[in-house]
Amino acid sequence: MNGRYVVGVDGSTPSEAALRWATERAVRQGAPLVLAHVRDPEAGMMGDDFARDEARRSSELLGRLLEQLAPTGLDVSSTVLDGPLTAGLAAFVTPADTVVIGTHKVGFLQGRVLGSRSVQIAAGVPSSVAVPSANTRLGSA
Repeated sequence: MNGRYVVGVDGSTPSEAALRWATERAVRQGAPLVLAHVRDPEAGMMGDDFARDEARRSSELLGRLLEQLAPTGLDVSSTVLDGPLTAGLAAFVTPADTVVIGTHKVGFLQGRVLGSRSVQIAAGVPSSVAVPSANTRLGSA
């Protein structure tokens, strides 16, 4: 792999699963890892206080995750992108990258169809997309 693993992070359980999945692969391959948080595109329209709170939450989330990943020795960076989600990711990634996003869809029936957001991202970014579920165990493909 010549590109980066670009992981969508938002602090949810699915994004944590995506981060574990991408971190494991980045360690194995020596690939760079980028934590990408996409800000709510309407934050500024909800007032200055909301926009400042959103910026603070983004910064705290990325700072906490970067600190947790420091012991891995990986080339890890972070970025805050402006939404909407698919457009923000599409403008940032390259064809050599792999975008990794989490999903709440698990189990036989629910897992048969990926969520609409996953499909939108897969259709809208110029790179490969991986969608591990929260049930994905480390070491599994």
